[in-house]
Amino acid sequence: MNELYNDDDPAFYLDQVAQIMLGALAKLAMMLEDWPEVQQRVDRCWKKIPSIVAHYQGAITIKQNPIASFSLLRDSLKGILTCIEAISMEHEDEPPNASSLENLTLLIDVASDHFRATSHDINHSMLKIGSIVCLTHLCFEQSSLTAVLFENTTPMLAHRLANMDLDKVGNITPHAQISRFPLLVGLLWSVKDKWINQLENHIGLDAIGIRARLFDALEEEIYPGIARLMGEEGYAFPKWASSLLPGNYDWSSTSRGA
Repeated sequence: MNELYNDDDPAFYLDQVAQIMLGALAKLAMMLEDWPEVQQRVDRCWKKIPSIVAHYQGAITIKQNPIASFSLLRDSLKGILTCIEAISMEHEDEPPNASSLENLTLLIDVASDHFRATSHDINHSMLKIGSIVCLTHLCFEQSSLTAVLFENTTPMLAHRLANMDLDKVGNITPHAQISRFPLLVGLLWSVKDKWINQLENHIGLDAIGIRARLFDALEEEIYPGIARLMGEEGYAFPKWASSLLPGNYDWSSTSRGA
């Protein structure tokens, strides 16, 4: 569904990475059958990724209906927030160990570090605004929720949006680039770091063999086919995107946007 994205929307790459990460985590979970509690925790993370992508794709598809677009952007952001909460939870029914604002700030800080490490040209001062903008987007048409979770945040309400000039609010992409883009980058890096880079912390030295099997499966069975399709379409993942993925596969051999 790549044709849904604007040419200047980094989510074109990011959502593809998210879908690949979904497959990688699902495969990893299958390999963790001897550690059922860890397997369940990994499952709770990857099963949230499809809705994060699908809600955003819906938001950019219905440009003529900004109320629906902002509602779907809100739902995509909620999925990101729920997923980062799930990373730290040992059990599904336990309360989060950090506030929503703390998690949003954490994700943006992680994204900022990642962009620096990959030399991605982005306005880091604007990234800091992302948590505030994200709160506004999360609170769209959620006034009853705002006082409880996001004190001092004024929600964007649908009836106010409906009275605005649609030409000024119809394109959701610039809004998502400030809030959703850094949050999802931070989430994918955090998921990779937690469940792949630091797998030893959860299952001990068996992690070495499982990680090697996972990388072999991805780099021999999955990544080459994706890279071939990308080459046929004339683009490649930029470094900030490809380095979010597990393994050491060389994604730089094709040619749309670095």
